[in-house]
Amino acid sequence: MRRGATRPRSIPSSSIAGSASTFVLLPSFFVRQLDLNLFANAALGARSLGSFDTGASYHEAEGAALILSTVFGSTPLTLTYQISRRRTDDRGATQLVTLTN
Repeated sequence: MRRGATRPRSIPSSSIAGSASTFVLLPSFFVRQLDLNLFANAALGARSLGSFDTGASYHEAEGAALILSTVFGSTPLTLTYQISRRRTDDRGATQLVTLTN
């Protein structure tokens, strides 16, 4: 693990809930698990301008991910939403949504 990095913290929630038939027409839908992961990272780099070293630069980021594991019919699906924000540099936020099976 890099220096300044923290391990992702996970808050699991295991339960099986759902319906045997969705709207009577669609296959069954069950929620298996919902996870919340929190993370943070920091790095120290050298800032340079051409051949001149102007000192150290700090880079920090933090974020969270929400992971929903489901079963739709007989197909397992995982929906993930992740957001992260840079605390330094441009203070931008990044979002990511994925659907995998």
